[in-house]
Amino acid sequence: MAILIDTYNLLFAAAAMKGALSDLSMRRLCQFIVSSPNRVKTTLVIDGRPKPEEPSENEFPDLHLIYSGAGIKADTIIAQLVARSRAPANLTVVSNDRAVANQARSYRAKSISCEAYLNALLTAHSAGAKLARSATRLPTKKTHGSPDPAETNHWLKVFDQPTDPATPKPKKPKTDEDIDTLDMKDLMGF
Repeated sequence: MAILIDTYNLLFAAAAMKGALSDLSMRRLCQFIVSSPNRVKTTLVIDGRPKPEEPSENEFPDLHLIYSGAGIKADTIIAQLVARSRAPANLTVVSNDRAVANQARSYRAKSISCEAYLNALLTAHSAGAKLARSATRLPTKKTHGSPDPAETNHWLKVFDQPTDPATPKPKKPKTDEDIDTLDMKDLMGF
């Protein structure tokens, strides 16, 4: 499956949707698509020529960015890509432009609205984040309750601490002789 996006059409739809994607830029759209847990070959078809603030294809090698060029609409490029496809039934065109959607469907490609695509991306990100949170969650035994007394005593012995935490371990007073016998190289690990 592959996706062809009428990019400026999608960005305008995102702004109209309000919410989390209302200030979606071309670069943020690319980041959002690339970071989606549902990886699908995606081509962004963009009107005109590249602008300085827009990402280059090198910045997002997993995406295919196609600029229509001067005087040619992205709609025309999308129609050509669908018509030249060997398997148009495996293409999904994302656009709110009825002419683009109808042209895609005439070649048996699927067509979805920009809002449907953005909502699917949001849902995929939300599900992916929920899965990641549950995968990194520590077992309850590690985060709640008190440890087993035998386990506590074991670790107190490992760290040479008294087994009764209320009784502090007496410290051996340092004498001038002790300090004079210290070898700085041994202390520093040389």
